[in-house]
Amino acid sequence: MRQVLLNINCSPTISQSPDGDYDKFILGANNSLYPNQTLSDGDTLISPSQIFELGFFSPGASKSSFLGIWHKATPDIIIWVANRKNPIIESHGFLILSNDGLLILNTSRSSLIWSSNISGPVSSPVLQLLDNGNLALVEDSTTDKSNYIWQSFDYPCDTRVPGLKLMQNPDTGVEKYLTSWKSAEDPSPGDFIYRIENRGFSQMVIRKGSKKVYRSGAWNFNDSWRLMYEVPGDYCDNYGRCGPNGICRMHENPECECLKGFVPKSLNEWSVFDWSGGCVRSAPLDCEKEDGFLKMEGVKFADPLIFIENSSMGLSECRDECLKNCNCTAYADQYRSDVSSGCFMWLGDLIDLKLFGADFSTVPYIYIRVPISELDLKRKREELGLPLYALATIAAATNNFSVENLIGEGGFGPVYKGNLSGEQVIAVKRMSRNSRQGTEEFKTEVILIAKLQHRNLVRILGCCIQGEEKMLVYEYMHNKSLDYFIFDQERSVLLTWPKRFDIIMGIARGLLYLHHDSRLKVIHRDLKTSNILLDEGLNAKISDFGLARMLEGDETTSRTKRIVGTYGYMAPEYAFDGKFSIKSDVYSMGVVILEIVSGKRNRGFKIPAYYSNLLEQAFLLWKENRELELMDPCYKDSFDESQVKRCIQVGLLCVQKQAQERPVMPTVLLMLSTDDTKFPPPNEPGFFSGS
Repeated sequence: MRQVLLNINCSPTISQSPDGDYDKFILGANNSLYPNQTLSDGDTLISPSQIFELGFFSPGASKSSFLGIWHKATPDIIIWVANRKNPIIESHGFLILSNDGLLILNTSRSSLIWSSNISGPVSSPVLQLLDNGNLALVEDSTTDKSNYIWQSFDYPCDTRVPGLKLMQNPDTGVEKYLTSWKSAEDPSPGDFIYRIENRGFSQMVIRKGSKKVYRSGAWNFNDSWRLMYEVPGDYCDNYGRCGPNGICRMHENPECECLKGFVPKSLNEWSVFDWSGGCVRSAPLDCEKEDGFLKMEGVKFADPLIFIENSSMGLSECRDECLKNCNCTAYADQYRSDVSSGCFMWLGDLIDLKLFGADFSTVPYIYIRVPISELDLKRKREELGLPLYALATIAAATNNFSVENLIGEGGFGPVYKGNLSGEQVIAVKRMSRNSRQGTEEFKTEVILIAKLQHRNLVRILGCCIQGEEKMLVYEYMHNKSLDYFIFDQERSVLLTWPKRFDIIMGIARGLLYLHHDSRLKVIHRDLKTSNILLDEGLNAKISDFGLARMLEGDETTSRTKRIVGTYGYMAPEYAFDGKFSIKSDVYSMGVVILEIVSGKRNRGFKIPAYYSNLLEQAFLLWKENRELELMDPCYKDSFDESQVKRCIQVGLLCVQKQAQERPVMPTVLLMLSTDDTKFPPPNEPGFFSGS
């Protein structure tokens, strides 16, 4: 279908007269038609510089003919049609200029097809085709050939060329706009219209019938010329592409995201790149309390469907007025050239927003209204210094959180594998609504991991906080978690003893950093094999800081009434009394060491019935000098006996019942890495039944 063609440089070369006027008439050439002369089918008028041609044509396979103007070098490009509503059928056409200046298009059967419209008779009229594609009627006797009595530029069709102005005459109300062809073989008016609309501010709009499909946005009013857009342009030019309160971002994938403070109306639709439903607020506005505004720059203003404008207001007054109106969703400078500042306010949903980028920083700011809670959240994000991902981005990366992308699940909720823009593989921890990890735990994890940097701690890439959705985005660990290997009969053989010992040392170094070497004194409180992730080289990285706590200054112990964590890894004083310290983590470290050595869970079904748990089995075997019986059989061909014995004894020292008897992490690391160190004998472990 031939639609609206916007061409602001349709002539590759436009010859100009010495005074620079390419509208200049050249009389007596074949660009002119005089009274009682006839332009027949097969004859043409050609503009002075051989750029445009007027004559009869039949589009495509059509048998009808029309009078029109086309590029002489490319006759298929028709820029104007006289009789587009009334074709010449089964006959030949004739264009005649009458003595009084009337243009008449007849057929060989003397049928009137089309005529020009002039206000009165003209003495010595002449019709000429100009180098800009305009067909103009003037008086031959006048010296001012630019005073057109009639011109084709007043009746545009579907193509805009230099000198053709789209406008509405304020005196007559006559409007000049472009209309598409009905089809490639039918130049009669089609469905698409391209016009200037003046609702609040002037902008170019394309409509299909009454439906708006494109709008240009406001002029940047900086008195300089530069290319702002090309039509057809990018996908963001499609009207309302991202739906209400969504913004389209050029050169981004996905191109649509919700404004800050909004979430997708339908996450399922957004995950399959259907953004038409747009976005809704993640939290309602509260007119009784002061809402706030987020400033955005480089944005094509929303379509002014419902608006208020006041040219006498300054920007601060505009803000106050917007706050007083519960329906006001955004405000901006009134940017028309005839006002110095002014106020423009949008009411209701914001439609057809597009982010131009930094190159369009001269476009005025728009201030989006959000609840005060969103501003607090924005400040927290800025304090963290973490990238913030849009919910739609994460949904697209994880295939809408599909089961195929699910790689794990804990008390906080599921973990998904994702792919950002086809390049970076990520792990997304999505907090479920009934998660035992509440909002405070989530914030704790974000704050802690953002401030902690160590090769044996998992690296956070960013977060997503939109409405009730809270997610953390981590680097993806290709080998999942430690428990995935050591408790599986087939996969456990991949962890030789040297690799298991490296993993133990990596966990110890990470815990040493948390307790002593970082700027913060951090108690993890949930150290376990499922929270130890393994990268491509099977290097250990501690993860999941949702239950972690910081100790202030010289503080060594704290207490809580809310006991959270995982039984089997909890120290007795924490499980029974809620007391936790760095020694609580040391206890968990001891359990993890013994599980790595044995390949058994502390509270698992592989423990013989006459032992209550793995710790008891390890302690009793150690007392009888039979500790090597604890070893996982799968690495018996690769183990170092002294290392295995040392790890078992260090593990037992870490899980002693009394917290004060357990070593601190510097001592643990020293004992693990030194062959000839004499260790104290361990006392009974926690949860020891004495059997």
